[in-house]
Amino acid sequence: MEKYKIDYSFGARIDLINIAAYIQNELKSPHAADNTVNAIIKAVSDLDFMPQRYAVLPEDLLEREDVRRMQVRNYFVYFSVDEDEKRVNILDVLYVGREQREQLGAGEE
Repeated sequence: MEKYKIDYSFGARIDLINIAAYIQNELKSPHAADNTVNAIIKAVSDLDFMPQRYAVLPEDLLEREDVRRMQVRNYFVYFSVDEDEKRVNILDVLYVGREQREQLGAGEE
């Protein structure tokens, strides 16, 4: 079975940096920051095989088409799958307690 390439958007990369900084600086737990970011990166890397196992979210939820979501600890990872290019595009990584619809793509210009 062919594997998918994983690409992080600029916004998703910033999300990971912000998650690590928040846990490290605000919660004063560098070890937890490393563990959390590593768990997210590991879960994302597992999307290289059968990323379709996560359902497409309803458009009215996100006002975007063909977006999927998986939960890793207290974070949602939003992504899309490009079947033609065999690519998984990581769009955003957001804390589950935040207003999701409002925050999606907030860092993209």
